[in-house]
Amino acid sequence: MVSVTRFTSGSTWNVIPGSVELEGTVRSFAPEVRQTVLDAMERQVNSLEAEGYQVDFQWLPGCPASNNDTALAELIRQTAEKAGFQAVPQKANMGGEDFACYQQQIPGALFHVGVGGRYPIHNTRFAAEEAALAPTAGLLADIAAAALSRL
Repeated sequence: MVSVTRFTSGSTWNVIPGSVELEGTVRSFAPEVRQTVLDAMERQVNSLEAEGYQVDFQWLPGCPASNNDTALAELIRQTAEKAGFQAVPQKANMGGEDFACYQQQIPGALFHVGVGGRYPIHNTRFAAEEAALAPTAGLLADIAAAALSRL
């Protein structure tokens, strides 16, 4: 998925701008797809430069998509249900997450815990319900103990 998140150009409707700036993100589930997108962007840059445009193209790869270890994800689901939590399967999504960089080194599983509140995470009005924090901390301790018992 390519998202253009910033587009800056010109200052009025009737003048062709002298410069344009684009920023955004590229996210995919497979590294090969990211490479395909990068290759396509580089071809476009080369084409623009061949037409005489000055282009400053910078690619900052960032972290890949999170890729949960199946066995750890199942351990988390079982532990959560045993502790009285309702486990809701998540659909794959393109959210960027630094945790994915750790997953390139060791198996891991990223999961979300609902902590109440009226607004979703990343909303300026998000606030976790404090009453949900202690049970969540207990769940994390239970997951750690269950994982350690499997070593």
